[in-house]
Amino acid sequence: MSHFISCDWGTSNFRLRVVETKTGEVLETFEENIGIRETYDEWQRRAMKIDRKPFYLNILSDKISKLNSSFPENAPVLISGMASSSIGYKELPYGQTPFDLRRPQLIFEKDLLPGTSREVWLFSGLQTENDIMRGEETLILGAYALDSSDKTLVLPGTHSKHVTIKNGKVRNFKTYMTGEFFELLSSKSVLQNTVENSSNSETEAFKEGVLKGAQENLLNSAFHARTASVLHGKPTKDNFEYLSGLLIGSELKELQQSTDEVLFISGSALKQAYFSAAKLLLKTNQFGFLSAEDALIKGHLGLFSEVC
Repeated sequence: MSHFISCDWGTSNFRLRVVETKTGEVLETFEENIGIRETYDEWQRRAMKIDRKPFYLNILSDKISKLNSSFPENAPVLISGMASSSIGYKELPYGQTPFDLRRPQLIFEKDLLPGTSREVWLFSGLQTENDIMRGEETLILGAYALDSSDKTLVLPGTHSKHVTIKNGKVRNFKTYMTGEFFELLSSKSVLQNTVENSSNSETEAFKEGVLKGAQENLLNSAFHARTASVLHGKPTKDNFEYLSGLLIGSELKELQQSTDEVLFISGSALKQAYFSAAKLLLKTNQFGFLSAEDALIKGHLGLFSEVC
């Protein structure tokens, strides 16, 4: 098969990429801020008059029809993310850890797009005894294909993941609710009127937040975003950056005690903030960055070769 369609169907975002299998080149990208949650809510609003799987697959087919690239009508679709969750089109059980990246045995299901011969491959996530992921496993597979050395992977996001890779296996991972906590504190807490959106992670306020997050009690230090405004008249954008740095510093503080190489797998929106924080907390030669898109495509290429 000369092409496949990579689909990342997350909770709040939807992304398609047309990929040439021989080179891994992305020929076209289609993105929408309409993820699994909104799709599930729409299915419920329609009183579930159509079975869930056809409803979701018809939406997927409609999105594929918007692609302009030339690719075979039977080019398969590989789906990672929340499409395999309880609010997706088919809930699949989690794969288990330790998870062998050299011979990945992800749980998957094959379907056909309605009225076509196009195969749809839905992949499940991973679990430990007390943690779960869906979607990140594909990024991990891609990162491992590019560099198979032992390391800790950090995948920033709403629910950041820290993943331990040893001897070709995912041994453990932890979830940090960094992005979600930031959203709640900045928009729905007593701090909401003392912060104003900013995207400058090179400020002294951001760096102060990172260092305090790595050293002090988070619940106390978070309130300082308010007292900085009330007592000292700090600008609201500085308070925003302070709070951002505080939560990222708190997330990364355990890495200060590790001698592992750390690889951040990040999109462009979060790369600068995590890079600035890593410069403060980690040794210069200890960490690096990999594009989340590059990792996703490499991961889907590997899965494509396994199942197609």
